[in-house]
Amino acid sequence: MPIITIPIADGGLLRDPYAPDIKDGAWSDGRNVIFGKGYVGRAPGHVAPYGAAPVRILNAFPLTAGSDRVWIEAGAEKLYAVRGDGVHTNITRQDAGVDVNYAANAERGWTGAVIGGVAVLNNGIDVPQAYGGTGRAVDLPDWPSTWRARSVRAYRNMLVAMNVTVGGNRYPHQVRWSTYADPGTVPSTWTPAPTNAAGDIDLADDPTEVMDGLPLGGSFIVYKEGAYYALTFTGGTEVMNLQRISADAGLIGPNCVVAFPGGHFCVGQGDVYVHEGAPP
Repeated sequence: MPIITIPIADGGLLRDPYAPDIKDGAWSDGRNVIFGKGYVGRAPGHVAPYGAAPVRILNAFPLTAGSDRVWIEAGAEKLYAVRGDGVHTNITRQDAGVDVNYAANAERGWTGAVIGGVAVLNNGIDVPQAYGGTGRAVDLPDWPSTWRARSVRAYRNMLVAMNVTVGGNRYPHQVRWSTYADPGTVPSTWTPAPTNAAGDIDLADDPTEVMDGLPLGGSFIVYKEGAYYALTFTGGTEVMNLQRISADAGLIGPNCVVAFPGGHFCVGQGDVYVHEGAPP
């Protein structure tokens, strides 16, 4: 095979454009290579810092517990926690000393958040789990036992549940939020009352289902399949203000949005887009 000299190699890897349109110094394809300082070289590979996980990980969540950095490994039936020592500890909930396995699936995976130093993990089938860094995960305290949610996330010092099922009846347009959580704890109630901040709202102006949500700036962005909204804490009687941002974009499913310094990166129905709280 002849050696072909390229004047520079600092354009990196650009797979999307039509290959003849790529400028000199950029590449239309490549595997296991890196670019830098005008050269292309072999990628150094990857290292498993914690060794092999005991389960097939559907989602992983970071948690700071005291001085420890913990990764929670969420599988279909079990939860594990691993620290810097590389020891994978089974933290699956128990009843009378026996693991009570979960019923998560790869399609939905797990959603979650950290609130008050407690990791809250949800798979949409079981009661959401709470793990504070020691012992075993437990059913989220004060979560109504007949509720399930497609996604549970944190906003300010509250939890937000989306696409909620109550007593077997599913409300795919509904968003519910808890009252405030004191530092180091999870919220004490989800039942709205004049003495707390809990509440709910139905996003019924769009026919598609609520998929997921994440905080962005001072608001919480709720994504349906075909639209997204800003839920903003206002306090007072109404607690939250709702504003529809876009009726043309949403999410293809849970865990299809991630926050980054430029806003939210989203995977929608046929489109990948970013936004900073405005239409894409």
